Amino acid sequence: MNTSVECPRCGTVNALGSVKCRICGGPMSHEHVGAPGSRVCAHCGQPLDDGAEICNACTRPARDVIISNLPKDVSPIECVHWSEKPATAGRSARVVMAGILIMMAGALGIGQSVVTLSPDLSSSLMDTIEGVVPWSGTVDDAVAEYVILQAWVFIAGLLAIAGGVFALTETRFELAIMGGIFGILAVGFLMGSFLGLVGLLLLAVSRKDFLPEC
Repeated sequence: MNTSVECPRCGTVNALGSVKCRICGGPMSHEHVGAPGSRVCAHCGQPLDDGAEICNACTRPARDVIISNLPKDVSPIECVHWSEKPATAGRSARVVMAGILIMMAGALGIGQSVVTLSPDLSSSLMDTIEGVVPWSGTVDDAVAEYVILQAWVFIAGLLAIAGGVFALTETRFELAIMGGIFGILAVGFLMGSFLGLVGLLLLAVSRKDFLPEC
């Protein structure tokens, strides 16, 4: 049983029973449509051939007409339509940056857990970092004192890196978000927590980039 139907004007997949298309806002039924699955020009209403980019009747580019009439409050429900693609490049850049920041946060967390195994190296390194990141020395002392915290920072770092991979590949939004959270919890000389937070915020405003393309 079909649970979706295509808009006759722009081809967007909508939930079955929809009265208006979620993308172009046009009616889901059209008087000019003669056969199920056929499309019509959003400007003049004449039938369009399969795959046609220009209407034979009014010569208007089919996609340009749809894009110019998009409602400003379009929200994604099922997928990202081709008519939403003009903004995709900017969203993708945000997601890539988020993935990189989260993976850096994870790497810093792993680095901190490893460095704490060598007290001399940890001490000299923290003398340098504390001049840049306040309170990082205090946090590092706490991590170095408890083995369970060292293990946690290491595991959180690994999970953050895994989440960063999901962000870079734009495949699983919820796992990418979890990666950002683990990036914060991995500490990473406190610098990692900051990078993880920025990455998490970038992901939070890029939900649409993880939706499948129509």
